[in-house]
Amino acid sequence: PSSSRWYVNARMFAGISHIRLRQARPAIQAFRAILTALESGDIEVEEEDRMRDLAWLSLARVYYTAANKVDDTTGERNVDGRLLGAAVDAWSRIGTGSEYWLDALFEGSFAFFLADEFSRSLGNIHTIQSPYFPNAFYPEADIVRAVIYFTTCQYEDATTTVARMKKRY
Repeated sequence: PSSSRWYVNARMFAGISHIRLRQARPAIQAFRAILTALESGDIEVEEEDRMRDLAWLSLARVYYTAANKVDDTTGERNVDGRLLGAAVDAWSRIGTGSEYWLDALFEGSFAFFLADEFSRSLGNIHTIQSPYFPNAFYPEADIVRAVIYFTTCQYEDATTTVARMKKRY
């Protein structure tokens, strides 16, 4: 029950289980239930901030996945802008002090790329690769950067980025 001290953990496990079963709507309901329970303040939870961040991160991932549809017959990708926007909103709810903030920035860079918001995507990548975060490890960020350069016909920059990545990793 929602009054149980295990409610938030149970909803998290339920949400994850629904994701494994590829059931987006019940997963979203489970993660939203966590946020509602935490907002009410009527329930005691260990690591409340962490659970809130995990719920937002999980919601963002579900929305992002649901936003990307590939037509089985044509193979064309269709992006639902509403769901993609919901994913970006969920990632933005994770604060700068969170242990998941860099993950949220990195994952958000993919969403911005799909939305043709290349400058915002590159901004996120620039942030996670700054010297301020020397222990951050996101090698795929260079791939996103190179694909953006390629997409915008900056072929020399794309080639240089890939060469640097190959040398570094």
